[in-house]
Amino acid sequence: MTSEALSHAADDKVQREEVEARNRADQMIYMTEKTLRENSSKISAETTAGIEAAIADLRKEMSAGSPEGINAAIERLTAASHQMAEQIYRQTTGKQDAQGGEPAGSPRSGQQGEVIDAEYVDVDEKK
Repeated sequence: MTSEALSHAADDKVQREEVEARNRADQMIYMTEKTLRENSSKISAETTAGIEAAIADLRKEMSAGSPEGINAAIERLTAASHQMAEQIYRQTTGKQDAQGGEPAGSPRSGQQGEVIDAEYVDVDEKK
């Protein structure tokens, strides 16, 4: 029985790599589609088309089943999603600059030199 398990070890390794690649691909597709939906107004049509093509390519590779092909398609989708993230970042930082530089609620959003009046009470625990 041990010898039989050893003889199938290589097959098991290939199958495990394929399953792991498919899982990574599914996660990447889900996250990319979600980000694309949530930020569609911030992303150019050209970038959106590139991402959709990369997703279609990845799905095609997943149906073929080759771990190497799946991993290569994941890399292409990752590169396309980086372009998307860059556009979202530019849109977000552009709005912050137009509003005064710092996002609302940030520790540096107050005016410089502003003094906040507060009372301090020291509580002695030995009373």
